[in-house]
Amino acid sequence: IGQHVGSISESIDYPDLVADAQRALRGEDIPERQILADKGHSWLLRILACHSELETESVVLSLVHTATLATLEHELRLLSKVVIDATDSIVIEDLHGGIIFANDEAVRNYAWKRGELLGRTIELLTPESELAHFCELRAKCVRGEPVRNVESMRCCKSGQSRSVLLTLLLIEDNEGIPVAIASIAKDITAQKQAESLAREAVERRDQFLAMLSHELRNPLGAVLNATYVLDDNCSVRKSCK
Repeated sequence: IGQHVGSISESIDYPDLVADAQRALRGEDIPERQILADKGHSWLLRILACHSELETESVVLSLVHTATLATLEHELRLLSKVVIDATDSIVIEDLHGGIIFANDEAVRNYAWKRGELLGRTIELLTPESELAHFCELRAKCVRGEPVRNVESMRCCKSGQSRSVLLTLLLIEDNEGIPVAIASIAKDITAQKQAESLAREAVERRDQFLAMLSHELRNPLGAVLNATYVLDDNCSVRKSCK
């Protein structure tokens, strides 16, 4: 504090620091520069003018250690890779329902091209019979209530509906203000079809057993009746003797 800004340029590899600071004061845009300082460490330097209501008074020099940036970029790439290549369909919509992101699995499952989805409303992927239910789930998510693995439906481009387990996540900005909703849909169509086939098999088995029981009762009844008749005839003969 109190030192001339030029003294900083002696410890960093930026001989044009003072000249660029003066250009920023004149209102020029100064591009970011990668510089070396602190025993050869790499930093990203930004020069921005601070404006008051009357005139430009000062400039701000901000230095960000590029190792930190590299770490953040690496983490961002990992998260992006996970989201894009996830085996569940992930769609992000703004709070008005406009689709702003769809991962590869969503594109494959719903058979829409990514460009056809972006900018359209989420209702495009929601069967009409599920619209009211989905609106309730969205409102619940916006209120901060958990929406996890709720059975619902998604609609493909062909009009075919797919059964899904739906999880909604509220996305907030740095100030904690909701800005978007991410919906993760786990396709359970095959599971639902298998359950339906199993139910049909049980129903057919029960019908077969009921029919078999009925058919067996009828001939057994006739045999019993014949037995009773034979028994009566034997009794009559004994009486005559």
